[in-house]
This record gives sequence, structure tokens and C-alpha cells, in this order.
Amino acid sequence: MATDKYTRLELTIYAVGWTIVFCLPLLMQTFEVLSGESYGYRWDRIVRSIQMLMPMLLLFVLHDTVLLPHLFLKRKKGLYFLTLAVAFVLLWYIQEPPMPNPHINPQMMEPGFVPEGPRGRPLPRPIQHGPFDMFHIMHLIIGLCIVFANFGIKLYIQSLRRDVQMLNIQNEKMLQELQSLKYQISPHFLMNTLNNIQSLIETSPATALSTIQQLSKMMRYLLYDNNTQSVPLDKEVEFMRNFINLMRIRYPDTVKISADFPEDGGGVCIPPLLFVSFIENAFKYGVSYTDESVISVKLTMEDSRLIFRCANFISPDANRRRTGTGIGIKNVRRRLDLIYGDRYSLEISESDGMFIVEMKLPVDEGSECKEEWS
Repeated sequence: MATDKYTRLELTIYAVGWTIVFCLPLLMQTFEVLSGESYGYRWDRIVRSIQMLMPMLLLFVLHDTVLLPHLFLKRKKGLYFLTLAVAFVLLWYIQEPPMPNPHINPQMMEPGFVPEGPRGRPLPRPIQHGPFDMFHIMHLIIGLCIVFANFGIKLYIQSLRRDVQMLNIQNEKMLQELQSLKYQISPHFLMNTLNNIQSLIETSPATALSTIQQLSKMMRYLLYDNNTQSVPLDKEVEFMRNFINLMRIRYPDTVKISADFPEDGGGVCIPPLLFVSFIENAFKYGVSYTDESVISVKLTMEDSRLIFRCANFISPDANRRRTGTGIGIKNVRRRLDLIYGDRYSLEISESDGMFIVEMKLPVDEGSECKEEWS
């Protein structure tokens, strides 16, 4: 997956932070030389300090690339804390304390002994390393600070990304409302439907009345009912049924149209108008007036997933009529990316003279539909 600007910002923060940390031993030696506390650089001490930082870097890489994204953020918190505890135990035993100066008199290590320097001034006692010495405790505290800092930066970057995604979703909603306006005022669609109704008034008044009712329901749905983040599946299914029934009137019997929708939505809520673009394209580019055409639309629920499948005959003259259809598909993909992330699938293929669209969406049965967009 391509990195966005927030991922690059996060990586930059880590790179700058660790560069500063690894430069600290050299900076401290430089300060000692400039202040006169040392007559030259102790490169062995600098190398030793950098070596002691390497386990901390490994802990950070493990936490940032494995523990945090794949365990903690995936709600596997028990395994996360267990793995983190094991990592700290390994860190405790991997870190080796500095070796005592070989020139120190063993007598200086005895309890109660106070070494004296020039002019009788007391010198600091050599560090003694027991099983719970301050060296290991300090490195344990530093490791915890690294973990907490990683947490803070990761959550801050995620909050920035989430805010931008919400703005993008709202923008997509506005674009979708504009797309809805296209259906509302489409002169082609309305003209053909009204012409069909006019012809039915004389031949079949009852059918004409039913067609007017279907058109009215569609217009009401486009104008009012879909002004939310999600709508009941039953309403979306009713809209698609009305759309297909109106299209049936326009085409001869050589166009075989089948529509299979669930009778009960089961309280499922979905984003509005996700499927109608594919159904419209199926009628627009999959109908031949000379050859037998097939259009099949099916919507099913399987294993907490909503599966939409739309297939249409590939008309020989479809390429002449096809102008810019890829834009609609890109818009749908963009909406799906913003709403579902990587939890959906959309496959578009051609097989045996048929153009096939298959979409799979995750659903939460019984969840309440989201309110209107702010």
C-alpha cells in the first residue's frame, strides 16, 4: 500500500528522533572536551554507548511494526501485553552493564570503603551490579518511555488521518448528492419514462398508474430518503426494484431481465445508491435491439456479508455508446475505500460474452442507520 503524507510524517518523526538519540554520546563527549573535563574523545565509550542503544532500537522496531499494528490495534491485547513482557525480559538480560575498571583495587569494592582522591577528596564508589541494579532499572524505564512515545505518536498520526478521512467522506457525500441530482433531473430518463406512461394510458391504464407510483417513489427516495450516511437495506432494494421495473417497460421481450433481491433486509443498513450505477450501466451498455440480451441483478446475504452481483450481455455496439463509464466505477470505488477501507471487495470481469460486477460488503445486522450528515 502506498504511503500517504501522514505515514511519511510519522516515519520522519521517528528518523529525526532516533538520529538525535544516536548522536547524544558524541554530543556529550564534545561537551566534555569543550568544558575541559576531558582532553580528547573517548571513542571506545562512544561506541559502547551506541551498542547499548541498539537493543532499544530493536524494541522500538518490534513494537512499531508488529506489536502495535498487528496485536494491540487488532484488539489482541492479551497477546500484546504478553509479547511485550517477554520483550522486556529479553531486554533485561541482553543489556550488559559496563565492565568495572581493571585498574580499580579490589579493596575499593568492599563495603564501607570510601576511596580518596588527590588532597583527600572522596571519590565516587565503583558501580556494583546486582540482579536488580540501577543500570537495568534505568534501561527498563527508558524502554517503557520508548513504548509510550511510540503509542503517542501513532495515535496522534491516526487522529490526523481520521480527521482528513471524515472530511473526505463528507466531500464524497456532497459528490454523491450531486450524482443524485443527476438522477433527479435527468431529462433522458424522465422523458422516456413519461413517454412510456403516456402510451400505457390508452392501452393499460392500470399499468400506467402503477408506473407513475413507482416513479414517484423513486423521486421521493432520491430527494429525501437517502439524505443519511446509511439507509435500511429494504429501502435501497425497493428503489432498485422500481428502477428495474421502469426499465422493463422500455425494452422488448428480447431483453431478458432477472432481479433477485432479499424479501427482508433484516435491519441491515448500507450507504445509499452504491449499486444503481452498475444497474444503470447494465441497461445502458448491455442491451442490443437486434440480438437477445440478458441482464441479471442479484443481492444476497451470506455469512454477515452483503453480496451484489450484476451481469449483462456485452452488446456489439456497446463500445460506440460507451463514453466515460470508467468515471462512475472510480467514484464507487472511492466511496467504498472511504467507508469500508480494506473490508470490502469489488471485482469487475468479462466472461463468456458477459460483463460481470461482484461486490461484497461487510454488514452488522440489527445496527441502527446513521443519522444525517453534519
